[in-house]
Amino acid sequence: MALIGGGGAGNVAGGSNPSGVGTSLNYVGEHAYAYSGAVSVNGTETTLIEASVSNNYLTLLWDSAYSPNAYSTKQYTFKLYLDEQLVHAEFHYDNNIETMGTTRILIPPYSKVKITAENVTDNTALDCLVTLSGRVYQ
Repeated sequence: MALIGGGGAGNVAGGSNPSGVGTSLNYVGEHAYAYSGAVSVNGTETTLIEASVSNNYLTLLWDSAYSPNAYSTKQYTFKLYLDEQLVHAEFHYDNNIETMGTTRILIPPYSKVKITAENVTDNTALDCLVTLSGRVYQ
């Protein structure tokens, strides 16, 4: 199967991780995915995923989570930006709710997608994660 969007290891942040953990989108045939990996996020809005989309549009499932400890009462906000504009509702987690569930999103062609997280309770850092997976359409 041919790779779309310039495919191959060059789509992976740094080009050195074949599993695709990093900030960019990875393309495999008619599918796209991104795994942020665990990123330490404190009281500053931190980018977990940031990528440019080629001439194709994508339908992706978005799942976000953070790793609270047993006594955590931290609240985290995850945001989705398209071309630097906030386009998706903010998700807030607290009281040890560890995942928001899956949300379906459509990413238009030639757009820049960015997903961020921020601890809105204080400046304590916990690991946050984002997963995107779905289809590429021509």
